[in-house]
Amino acid sequence: MKNSNLLYLSFLLCLYLLSGCKKDEPLNPIQEKLLGSWEWIESSGGFTGGTSSPSSEGYTIRIEFTREGRYKEYRNNKQTTVLKYSVVEGASTFPPNKTFQVKKVIESGIFQKEENYPDQETIDFRGEDTLGLSEGRAYGSSYVRIK
Repeated sequence: MKNSNLLYLSFLLCLYLLSGCKKDEPLNPIQEKLLGSWEWIESSGGFTGGTSSPSSEGYTIRIEFTREGRYKEYRNNKQTTVLKYSVVEGASTFPPNKTFQVKKVIESGIFQKEENYPDQETIDFRGEDTLGLSEGRAYGSSYVRIK
């Protein structure tokens, strides 16, 4: 009798532990395309309408989007920022009327944020290996995929 109770309790414990395992949810095509590392090419726009690049600013920027939903940023190969991100669908008054944005979030106590980052940027893929991220239509940055 004791053995059957022990076996039953062991079975219930295993069932409980296995039910707690979280399966990865499938990513949409935009999220899949965003994954990986990207090197900063240039930024332009804003109030001055100027353009900046690694050569004009004297530093490099690399960003990374992970499957686990982490946005990482490196300046001169030193990690400066880690944020949680998600891809959300949005609307635009400009064609195409549907856009996708990267929404970045700070999780208190886990992530650091050294600069004032926009919390949401519009995604614009220009071919397979070029990524544009823009804050509305006023300011944007271009990145090339690191293979």
